[in-house]
Amino acid sequence: MQNFWMKVRGDFYNVNITSIQGMQLCMVDIMNEQVTFEFPQKEACRFQAKRVDPSLLREFAHRIESYLQS
Repeated sequence: MQNFWMKVRGDFYNVNITSIQGMQLCMVDIMNEQVTFEFPQKEACRFQAKRVDPSLLREFAHRIESYLQS
């Protein structure tokens, strides 16, 4: 498992990355909710959360994807 810190909207978040069957899973605690971002090969990111603003989730997905591609 690998992890890194990421700054989003002025706050720092610890992102944990693991790979399972060719898919990268990134877990982040956002506003006391554990959110998992799934990055399947050649598909769009998938995520789900109940209490987190969708625009914030999209921003996280974009930043994590940029990190993974670098």
